[in-house]
Amino acid sequence: AAIEEERRMLMKAVGRKTIMTALRIAQAVLIGMKVDGSLDATSWWRVMTPVWILVAYLCWYPIKKYINSTSAHRLLDAVFTAGIIVMLVAPFFLLADRLEGKRMSSFDIIMPWMLLMGVSFLFLFCAISLAGSEQLIQSGVQPTRRHAQSPPYRHDYVAVDMD
Repeated sequence: AAIEEERRMLMKAVGRKTIMTALRIAQAVLIGMKVDGSLDATSWWRVMTPVWILVAYLCWYPIKKYINSTSAHRLLDAVFTAGIIVMLVAPFFLLADRLEGKRMSSFDIIMPWMLLMGVSFLFLFCAISLAGSEQLIQSGVQPTRRHAQSPPYRHDYVAVDMD
């Protein structure tokens, strides 16, 4: 029964990967045909249909995880995940809007990604500055309080507490 479950999950993962690959190939072909002039009457919003399908899947995934989650903060997890996904896919909507003729700078299109990177760097900086509040010994290994106070302490020796 466990092997059948693993087989079913593997088939599902392979099918999902195949669909995602087919969407990428279809997107490349559609963009090529639009740029070549074969799809002049078609709007960029229609040309980007494979991207919209992927966006729908990416937005559906946190909702599915929210429903199946046992986390104490599952709503918060789903909201933050959906927010990050919106920030990641917003430039595609802005790009399609610009390609349809709306006047917009390239900076405006990539602004959501830049905001996401800025917030990530801010969190990283805060984590590094808060984690580095204790003085480290020169070797880079921080001893536990018990071992740092007990003589003799060797800087080249790393002790592992099992308690």
